[in-house]
Amino acid sequence: MEQIDKRELENQIYSFMKEMNIWEVETEQKYSEVGIEDYGVEAGKKLKSIYDAYLTVKDRHLGRLPIPNAGFPPEYDLNCEKITNVTVLSSKKVKVETIWTHPVVEESKIKYRYIMINSNGKWLLDSKKMYSSVTQKWKGITF
Repeated sequence: MEQIDKRELENQIYSFMKEMNIWEVETEQKYSEVGIEDYGVEAGKKLKSIYDAYLTVKDRHLGRLPIPNAGFPPEYDLNCEKITNVTVLSSKKVKVETIWTHPVVEESKIKYRYIMINSNGKWLLDSKKMYSSVTQKWKGITF
């Protein structure tokens, strides 16, 4: 198996989170100023360009793309979400686990698991799951 640079994977996820955070903060602000009806199409275009750069190509009709939503606190925030583990599953697939800490209620934490796929030499995010401490299971969520 070829050597996988875990730092490259971490940088890719952190770059995605940074762009999503910028998008979320800007979109929430624009929605407050002019409304979702007036900014929704533009928000969708900007979100699609982020998805095209960082996510694998698949139907994401249940995610944010059909109805671009943003609020507080942002779902993606480099100050709140930190990578805790990177596991190489194969030369084309890795699992990245993170923990997100609420920016106001620090006792509130969420574990996430991302799957990244190497597609034509580029690592792309393929799926995201959230850990439920109630059921003690990982549940798929949408981007």
